[in-house]
Amino acid sequence: QKERDDQVKLWREVKDGMYWTRKSCKPDKDEFGIIGIQIAGKKLYLSVLIRDMSE
Repeated sequence: QKERDDQVKLWREVKDGMYWTRKSCKPDKDEFGIIGIQIAGKKLYLSVLIRDMSE
């Protein structure tokens, strides 16, 4: 249960981070930016903001 709660907490933090990153410094079309990397034991979580050509 704790691991699931941690995943939900991480998802909320990443979602909040993506919102503020996109709002403050939009990447140009067809670019991406790495928002965060978190290593927890044997797991690696990578958060990426991607903007494609159609957006």
